Amino acid sequence: RTSAVLYILDGAGEDGRNPVHDLEVLIEEVLAHGDGSIVNRPALVAVNKVDLLARSSNTEDSKLRVEEVLQMVRDGVEKGGITDAGGHQPAKVLGISAGMTGEGLGPLTTELRQIMDQIEREKDNLHSTSLT
Repeated sequence: RTSAVLYILDGAGEDGRNPVHDLEVLIEEVLAHGDGSIVNRPALVAVNKVDLLARSSNTEDSKLRVEEVLQMVRDGVEKGGITDAGGHQPAKVLGISAGMTGEGLGPLTTELRQIMDQIEREKDNLHSTSLT
């Protein structure tokens, strides 16, 4: 059974892709799967290929471009109703570079572990409450 969802988006916009549009398509696909309840599971969003966004010789321009894309995706997450493990806040959006530099993979792993730990604690609390 799916406890959490990790959405991975192409942030570099290669081949004319738009990460926000891709997120909208993913949300539609998740909603169409079964009864659509998976969309209500705790989630995390990874925007991949941020190293390609940062290919400018101007470091400030590179940082600004990465942050601009991450903010657009954050707005899409909020609009799409994708939430974190608590179910009350929009899911976190992290920039990563899975292939080239490994940038952001440590924080991504940490966030995933925190989500899974919280889900396990909630299951344990539910189980102990039902026993009393």
